[in-house]
Amino acid sequence: MERSEQGADDRGEEEMGRLRVVLVEDGTVGQGSVRGALESLDVDVVAEGSDWSQLADEAQARSADAFVVVAGHDPRIVYEMAPGDRAVLVATTEVSDVAAGPAIERGASAFVMLPLDGPLFHAQIRACIARAADAAHVRQEAAQLRDQLDTRKAVERAKGILMDRLGLSEQDAFRKLQKASQDENRKMRDIAESVIRAEKMFAGNAEPEPRHIEHERRARPAS
Repeated sequence: MERSEQGADDRGEEEMGRLRVVLVEDGTVGQGSVRGALESLDVDVVAEGSDWSQLADEAQARSADAFVVVAGHDPRIVYEMAPGDRAVLVATTEVSDVAAGPAIERGASAFVMLPLDGPLFHAQIRACIARAADAAHVRQEAAQLRDQLDTRKAVERAKGILMDRLGLSEQDAFRKLQKASQDENRKMRDIAESVIRAEKMFAGNAEPEPRHIEHERRARPAS
C-alpha cells in the first residue's frame, strides 16, 4: 500500500513538473538541434516556428507555459516578440546589449547560453514562469482598481444628475441606481453610464450643476 502511494506521488510530481513550451527560432542555429535538446530535458515542445502572431495563438490553444526563443543571426526573431502574458526565455550563442535590450523590452526575463545546460535551463525557465505570473497578477489588480475607480466616478456623476433632475437626496439617488441595476440585471456602472448618456442626449454636453451648489449660490449674499 505504501509503495503504491509513493509511486502515485512520484508520478504526480513528474506530471506537474513537465514543462510545455513554444519554440521560436529562425533556423539559423542548427535546425532541430534546440528542439532535440529540449526534449532530452523532458520538455514538451507543443509548437514551433518563427511567426509570432501564429505562435501566440498556438501557445494559447495548447496551454504552453512559456516561449523559448532561439536568438540566431536574424534579429527580427527578437524585435518581433509578442508573448503576451507568457514567460520568455532567450537561448543564444552570444549575449550582447544590442540583442538583450530589445528582448527585455519585449518581455524576455532570462537568457541561457547554447548548448543548453539542463539544471540551469530548468532553473531559469521556472523563474521566468514565476515572474511572468507575478507580473500578470499585478496587471490584473491594476486593471481591477482602474475599473473600480471608473465605476465610482460614473456612479457619482449619475447620482448628481438624478439629484438635480428629480430632486432626490444623495442616498435616494444611489438607491434608484441600485434598484435599476438589480431589476435589469446589469452592472451599476452600466446603469450609471446610461443615465449619463441620456442626460447628454436631452440636455447637451453641458454638465448639470448639482442642486446643493445651486442652492449655495442663491443663498450667498451679494457683495
